[in-house]
Amino acid sequence: MTKLEFPFCPPSVNTYYRRGQNTTYLTKKGKDFKSNMLDHLMVALKYKEKPLEDRLKVSIEINFKEKRKRDVDNYNKAILDSFNKVIWKDDEQIDELTTKKSYGNKENSIVMVVQII
Repeated sequence: MTKLEFPFCPPSVNTYYRRGQNTTYLTKKGKDFKSNMLDHLMVALKYKEKPLEDRLKVSIEINFKEKRKRDVDNYNKAILDSFNKVIWKDDEQIDELTTKKSYGNKENSIVMVVQII
């Protein structure tokens, strides 16, 4: 089991990707989030591991400072995609996913638990 904590929240999937004429691409917000996530992952892991190849169970807790309403499902894509080729080979390996959100926290944050099943 691996527990990871990040002192920021992802952008909503509504602002993470954009559709061009024949392609889908990451927005500046998406690129910034992915870069920030990778920087924090490298510090948290303290070394470069090989990505997991096992079937996985993932729990995500997203803590928001602001109390405005948000759809919890709009945040998973940004988080899970940023772990591809770093923590796991591909987020297709996730068989069980639980996401929880909370409002009115001291600061924005993400807490993730990754388990091999």
